[in-house]
Amino acid sequence: MNPTLRALLVIATTLAPLTAGCATTHSNAPPGVSAAGDSVPLPMRAEVTGSPDVVVERSVDIAAPPERVFAILLDVSAWTRWDPSVTTTRAYAGRPLEVGDRFFQDPGGYAGDARVLDVVPSRALRWKGGNPDGSGVTGVHTFRLIGLANGGTRVIDREEFSKWYLRLIGWATDLGVGSQFERTLAGLKRFAEAS
Repeated sequence: MNPTLRALLVIATTLAPLTAGCATTHSNAPPGVSAAGDSVPLPMRAEVTGSPDVVVERSVDIAAPPERVFAILLDVSAWTRWDPSVTTTRAYAGRPLEVGDRFFQDPGGYAGDARVLDVVPSRALRWKGGNPDGSGVTGVHTFRLIGLANGGTRVIDREEFSKWYLRLIGWATDLGVGSQFERTLAGLKRFAEAS
């Protein structure tokens, strides 16, 4: 077994009694702003659990209108141009994402297929992804966009993970995935503001 993974498992096992039953949630959103607290209700779906094992959330304000930012998010084929963590993408439909579409992505070695659950123009994009064979960790990813008074956009990037053992290492998941989200949002901000 990989020594780093072994060390994480030892730490996780030691901390398990303290974290069992508690999903980890972290957000750098300003007070009063969160994915759950904005005004874009997304439909209830059977494939979205009401109690994910770990939630990771980050946000950024972008000096570009929601319509521009949303168009960038819908263009899977261009994600590698602005997201430093994504090495490969493929939109199977060959067009901007729509509900029901499937796409492939490899964000930082976690390659997998995803299916689009919701597209709310200029407001929200949500998909569910995981390993193509259905094994391993699954996640529901949501980008929410909130129009700001100055004409800009607040983007909230959120992932809800489902796999029991993530509760044991929720802090590590938040640290690793959260830093990836920060790089993604910084890249999106640069790209949208330069467009």
